[in-house]
Parts: sequence; C-alpha cells; structure tokens
Amino acid sequence: MPEVRSVLIVAPLAVLEHWRQTISWMGDGGKVVVVLNYDRLSKLVDVDEDRNAKKPKTLKGKARAGVAREFDVVVWDESHRLKNPDAARTRFSVKINSQADFILWLSATAGTDPIGISYMAPLLAQMTGSKVSDLKEFEKWCQEKGFGVSRQKFGKWVWGGNPEDIKRAERLLFGGPVPGGMRRRPQEIAGWPEINRILLPMELTGDDAALYEAAWTEFRDNLGLAGRSRDPKSALVQRLRFRQKSSLLRIPGTVDLALGLLDNGHQVAISVAFKETLKTIVDLLGKAGHRCAVIHGELPPAEKERERMAFQRGDVQIVLFTVTEGISLHQGEHNDVPRSMVVHDLRWSAIDMAQVEGRCHRDGKFAQVYWMLAPGTIDATIAETVVGRIKSMKTMVGDNTNTIDAIEQALTKL
Repeated sequence: MPEVRSVLIVAPLAVLEHWRQTISWMGDGGKVVVVLNYDRLSKLVDVDEDRNAKKPKTLKGKARAGVAREFDVVVWDESHRLKNPDAARTRFSVKINSQADFILWLSATAGTDPIGISYMAPLLAQMTGSKVSDLKEFEKWCQEKGFGVSRQKFGKWVWGGNPEDIKRAERLLFGGPVPGGMRRRPQEIAGWPEINRILLPMELTGDDAALYEAAWTEFRDNLGLAGRSRDPKSALVQRLRFRQKSSLLRIPGTVDLALGLLDNGHQVAISVAFKETLKTIVDLLGKAGHRCAVIHGELPPAEKERERMAFQRGDVQIVLFTVTEGISLHQGEHNDVPRSMVVHDLRWSAIDMAQVEGRCHRDGKFAQVYWMLAPGTIDATIAETVVGRIKSMKTMVGDNTNTIDAIEQALTKL
C-alpha cells in the first residue's frame, strides 16, 4: 500500500512490546507507525478551546467535542475491547475511525451479540449501503435491520435476545460474495486441532459445604486467612464473596489435577481470578516440590515476560495467571512439551473465557482445557451463563459448538 503514509496500531498494554518488536524486525516500509494502548486513546483527540467555551471535564465529553488526529490505516488489535458502546474508549475510536481510509478489527472473540459488534459500525454500514457515522445511528441501523437493539432508561443499550439475530449477524459478517470479515477456524487449516473442554465438578461436602454458606468473616477465620474483612451487605459483593469462597475451597482439587498432569509429562497453565487463590496454589505446589511462574496485572511488562519465558522454556513446569489475554503459553515456542489448561475460576464473560482457553490452545498446538467447578455453588450459575454466551459468540462467527453443547448437557445433569 504505497499510498499509505501513517498507521495507527491500538492494542492492550500487554502486547505492545510484541508489536514494537515485530515492526522493528520487519521494518516500517517508510511509514509513520504509532503503537498505542487502549487507555491512551484520548491523547489522539484534541479539543479546540477557542471554539469550546468550556473545557470538557470528562473523557466522554472530550470524545464528543474533540477532533481526532488523522491516520491512513487504523488497526484495532483485540478489538472486542470496544464492545461497550457507552465506554469512552469506544467513543474515541469512532472519532479516530472517521478520519481513516482503511480500518482493520482483529479479534478471535469479536462479540457475543449485535450490541457487542457495534464498534464495527463503519464496516456494517458499508456492507449494507447504510449510514452509520456514529453510535447513535447504529441503534437506528439495528432497528431498520430488525436486530432488536434499543436503549433503555438512562441510555443503556439492550438486545432482545432473539437467537436468529446471531445467525443473521454471522451471515452479514462472513456471507455474501464479498464478506466483510475473514476468520481462521481450526477445521479449515490442515493439521490444526479443535479445542476440547472437559468439565470437572468437585462436590463440596461436610465442613466445606458448611463453610461455603458461612459469613465471609467466619469463613476467613476458619481458613486462617489474614487481613481485615467485613461481611458484605450489597448483593453484588455477596456474589463476589461466594465466588471467592468457592475458589478457595476448590484449591485441593486443582492442585491434585495439576500434580497428576505433571506426572503425565505435561506442563500446566492454571487460570485464576483471585490473587489470594493464586498465592495459596503456588504455596501448596511449592510444598510438593514444584516452583511456579506467576503472571498477574500488577507485574511490570518485563517481569511478565520473564515469567512467561520461564514456563515456555521449561525452566518451570507450572504457570498461574490472572490475566485473560496478551500472553502465549502454547507448546512449540521453545520446547515441545504438551500443555494442559486448567480454568480454576470460570468467568462470567464469554470473551474472557475464550481468551483464557486460548492461552495454550493456539498456533496449531492442542491443549486440553479443564473447567473446574463445585455443583450447588455460584460456579454452576456462572457455567450455565457463560455456556450460553460462548454458544452465541461461536454461532456468530460460524464456529463449531459441539464441545459447548456437550458441556451444556453435562451441566443439565449436574
């Protein structure tokens, strides 16, 4: 593309260094290339204070009043970060896209419903001959196309939930003589295995079942956990505490599974949602003679990469992580030891779950995925919810849903 002079690449902070190294190795072709993370999009939108009597006090205000800097090409890596149409980053993206000649949205988890793909409004408009210059018009476009998207009181976006909308969105994105999207499905690439999930329920019995129902402070006292705590009053906090309790009570099951997988010659990656759970698992595996790599959001990028490389080279056989994206833990980068992926804490978000599962099962390398949960707890509710969301997401991009269907049936039996 010789006519292109400037390129903007927007990506999560964790993968910026990968982009920079790739551009450094491959060269920039004489183009001006800007690599930026999503949280700094406001730096690309300027407000003319002479024309605006009042300086915007919020990021959304700046997005409304500002003018974006121009780039010929804009690349949105992990573009599902723009799925919330009301978020400031999404509003900034609309401004930036309006100045670009060519836009790429890159994501393995593009969205779970029509609202979740609103960030691709310019593409959808071009494909249907409509005008969708901003998010306000996207609502009108959805109504015209019968997608059942509307705004509730206080401007919240809602989707009616019709499963036919998912299939229609899939046909719109990937059907027709000139599809708007390209997808890379394992079954279409020679030798690439499909993902496989195994549901591993661990029933809480006796004292553990009673502890799960105990008040938060009593629960922590019984487990000898340090720190000041209060019993939650709001429903949202109570739900979070039940997740934390189940996460802590299921630790022995996950440790036993990890030790068994190590005995079978696998390296093991364990996804957790809570740092307290992470620390406890690391301590127990350490007592069993296994040093672990640890990756979480508070580590500087260089330290994250050191921990990742320790696992990838096989210096340690286990890695625990709280992040959902931006790290590659697959077999074959530096050694050829098989990998297993243990999801200790299920996530509410289908996008987060798919991202977690793809940390080891990627680049044509198979990694068995294990879902850990305790029947009769909030885990089951999360699993039922996320299964439905993953099914919608996969249907929208035309992926196979066989393993998700099997998990759905297993959950029904539980």
